[in-house]
Amino acid sequence: MPDAGSTAGLSIRLRRGDAAASGGVLLTLVPHLVVILVGLALCASAIFVCQSAAHSYVGAVSGDARSSAAGLYVAFTTWWHCRGLAPALAWQIGGWPACVTFIVAVQLITMRWRSSSGAHA
Repeated sequence: MPDAGSTAGLSIRLRRGDAAASGGVLLTLVPHLVVILVGLALCASAIFVCQSAAHSYVGAVSGDARSSAAGLYVAFTTWWHCRGLAPALAWQIGGWPACVTFIVAVQLITMRWRSSSGAHA
């Protein structure tokens, strides 16, 4: 089991990445092309930071079963990303603003769950 110091940096990267991704998605609501492009760039960059931190965390806590843990992580994230029903429903209800609301709500719920569960990452 890793010590708190080895996962603390990963947790900080995830929190910052979540906040940057939310901010980037919210910027896409501003009706100016440059602001939208900055928002998309911020969101995409933040997602890479979060993915890197998540992969590092899986490796840090999995011990001898790193390859199995990494395989399960990739399998479940791929399966989850194939689920497009909720964003599609949000789009049907209210277009892009509804999608942004859904995305930010999921990020806030995830951040809240992670902080209340005591998870390091």
